[in-house]
Amino acid sequence: MLNIYYGNMKESVYNTAAYFKYDYEDSWIVDPFVKEMIQDVDQSTVLDSGVIDSPVLGKC
Repeated sequence: MLNIYYGNMKESVYNTAAYFKYDYEDSWIVDPFVKEMIQDVDQSTVLDSGVIDSPVLGKC
């Protein structure tokens, strides 16, 4: 479910690019649940922490 809130919220992330650049760990992407989620959402396969095989973009 998507919830949309207007106004400032204490625990909100406003700059998602910076958030994921500095708060991301390579091990997250190889978690079996995450790999399954990525496969279900866009039919891409996680090969390693730095490589995803996408049917549209190829390996990136």
